[in-house]
Amino acid sequence: PKRINNSGLMLGSQALFDEQTYTPIEGPASASLVRTEFEDLNNVGQVVGWWDESMPANHVYFPTNSHGLLRETDGALRGIDWAYLWPESKVLPPGYPAYGITVHLIHSLGTKVKGINDHGEVIAIASAAYEGTRPDGTQMYHVESVYGIGRPERSARTSQGTGETFLEPTLIDPRPKPVTGVAEPRAREY
Repeated sequence: PKRINNSGLMLGSQALFDEQTYTPIEGPASASLVRTEFEDLNNVGQVVGWWDESMPANHVYFPTNSHGLLRETDGALRGIDWAYLWPESKVLPPGYPAYGITVHLIHSLGTKVKGINDHGEVIAIASAAYEGTRPDGTQMYHVESVYGIGRPERSARTSQGTGETFLEPTLIDPRPKPVTGVAEPRAREY
């Protein structure tokens, strides 16, 4: 199991189980679904994770967009999207291999929810993809992520014009509580 709560309920990769029952859990039903990952379980019985949807074919290096996911104790699924405001352009600071290069936002890569406590507060990661040009003229890609803690709030937004309603979107407060060790953006370069 990935996680076990105080009542003995266990979270596997695609199921909840205890000594007597096995309950398969699934992500949203969508034609664009690529994969679903369940990450954490609290003592209330709520499960969090994320699902990836495919992006248009022109997004070769970053072909998926992630959405956080909350499974309530009754089995209902809720989406969790953190509307983090990424800068359109930025200069990479000292410490990055591509220090001093200006990179430009390609698009947000979405939200992944990694944990939940017994009060319903979640730990989420929002990520975005950037591109830039090195001094030698070669193209580079840069992924930046920020971490936050927040309580999902219900929202009246609908899914992005697809007409499908696989989740009721929710938002994480874009002003997350500061947490020692995770307040600074973390990044990967490709």
